[in-house]
Amino acid sequence: SAEKLKYYFSLLTFPVIYWLCRELFALPLVGWLAMALYGISPAMLKFATFVRPYSLLLLLSLLSSAIFLRSLKHSTKLGWMLYAATTAVGLYTHLLMGLVAIAHGIYLLIVEKFRLTELVKRFFLSAIAAGVIALPWLWIVWQSLPTVRETTKWLAKPIPALELIHWWAKNFNQGFAAWHFQYESIFFWAIAPLLALIGWAFYVLIRRTPWRTWSFILILMGTSFLPFLLADLLLGGKRTTAQRFFLVCYVCMDIVIAYWLASNLAATIKERGQHQFWTFLTVLLLGVGAISGAAGAWGETWWGHSEFDKAIAPIVAQTSRPLVINFCDYCGFYDKVYFPLTFNPETHVLFINDANSFFLPPGFSNIFLFMFSPSSKTTYLSELEQQSIDYQLAYYFIDTSTQFEVALYRVNLQPN
Repeated sequence: SAEKLKYYFSLLTFPVIYWLCRELFALPLVGWLAMALYGISPAMLKFATFVRPYSLLLLLSLLSSAIFLRSLKHSTKLGWMLYAATTAVGLYTHLLMGLVAIAHGIYLLIVEKFRLTELVKRFFLSAIAAGVIALPWLWIVWQSLPTVRETTKWLAKPIPALELIHWWAKNFNQGFAAWHFQYESIFFWAIAPLLALIGWAFYVLIRRTPWRTWSFILILMGTSFLPFLLADLLLGGKRTTAQRFFLVCYVCMDIVIAYWLASNLAATIKERGQHQFWTFLTVLLLGVGAISGAAGAWGETWWGHSEFDKAIAPIVAQTSRPLVINFCDYCGFYDKVYFPLTFNPETHVLFINDANSFFLPPGFSNIFLFMFSPSSKTTYLSELEQQSIDYQLAYYFIDTSTQFEVALYRVNLQPN
């Protein structure tokens, strides 16, 4: 079933990460540490529990990268056929796989100095073959573009620059450590030392490894994330608030840190004092991620939106014949599927995305109004007031760092 497959995909990622590290580095310890960092990453653990395509997407992205690097060293027809098949399956899984293939193409062109060598020909033939295999799915996507735009338009919704920066920091931080007791936390400020650590690890990687090694990691990271970052900065939107665009970046950063730790552990193995320091630092980094990941795995909710979901469900459950009206300007398929599951089966949910279509349907004993950013949805509340309908605030949440708001209002259905 899909419930079991999501775990298999995540587990299969472990040997693939090790294989990718072996293709990049001669030191086996890098692969073991990269697997450990991936295994304790709160973000990766969170995605492993989702019945969504991202665990499989990450597995195929890393697998195609390992096959690609192997094929550059030992160019065989079987290797390039496997690369084409893996890329095609990845495209059927998610179109983000296309960015991974583009990263491989950019890297190969740089390595071959933009010459049409035999390797370049074989790569592009494999890429074309993958595209041909994926054509039926690409055609369906093309025919369904209006639906795609409708379900993804929330990504283009502009948000304040400061809020966007907070989201970047939180998403970045949650690749290594996370918090689960509050949406806003002092642990947000852990991003500064973490950025310094990642930056130094990249510096060490560039200084100690051949340019073909570190350039592959940088190109893979940049191609998978920079297009969305530039779109947010130039066109406006909040694409980079979604962690799915960090997936490949998370693993690449795990690999970079793993190399930094492994190279220092190997270099200081005969120097007792320094070796103890690097051992302690390794255990510390793994321990922080393991503890925060365990807190999320064994807790009632993960960090973030699930906390207010947990709070509003009991309020609604205490009433009879309830209806929850969700004022969702940019509701996607996931919202419409997941949000109703927050409540018990007796609760009805109605989505409204236009103030002109607002109404209170008959036949319910209790009606609740659920709003993201209620301060920006005064039109709906004003409509209630014009109809002389009373309402009371039943729940309110705000993250002061991002001004993210959630409110649940209860409508008074008794006549005045």
